[in-house]
Amino acid sequence: MVKGISDFLLMPMLCFFFGMLVFFLGVRKELDGGKAPWKWVGVLILGIGSYSVWESFALFVGLGDPTDVTGFRDLNGGKKNSLAIIVGFLFPILGMIGCVIANIVIGKRKRAEQQ
Repeated sequence: MVKGISDFLLMPMLCFFFGMLVFFLGVRKELDGGKAPWKWVGVLILGIGSYSVWESFALFVGLGDPTDVTGFRDLNGGKKNSLAIIVGFLFPILGMIGCVIANIVIGKRKRAEQQ
């Protein structure tokens, strides 16, 4: 089935936006002195966004049955769709990495302020 750009980008980008929002609202609450273990739900939302386009990404990069890969590339192999598949898969993953790095940096900063 031929898919458009929005099919590859809608779910991952919504998950990226809401996942980052949840995570950084949790970080803000922690910086204000509260506890926010729910901030990691934001990272889970990012994972869901990346997983939502995993099947298309796997076929795009050539993982799977060669017949399926060839058929997928023939139907969805345009430049715009190719870029949409890559962006839709990588943005949520980069968001998850960013959340982990931000948590480490903020944790170090909080510990340094306490000393």
